[in-house]
Amino acid sequence: MNQDQIRGLWGQLKGRAKTALGDATDDDGRRVEGAADHLLGRMQQKLGDAKQAVRRGIDRLRAP
Repeated sequence: MNQDQIRGLWGQLKGRAKTALGDATDDDGRRVEGAADHLLGRMQQKLGDAKQAVRRGIDRLRAP
């Protein structure tokens, strides 16, 4: 697991928590902020997944 994947998972968790807090307090702004954080976290994780896949591919090309 690389840094981007970890940051992405953290962002998703933070987003879910903010969304839940917004639901509990009936705060639409907090809900939207949570949804945005969650989406950015998913994007960060996907970036990390892609980087890891590229690194694996490069390692396969280097191996005899």
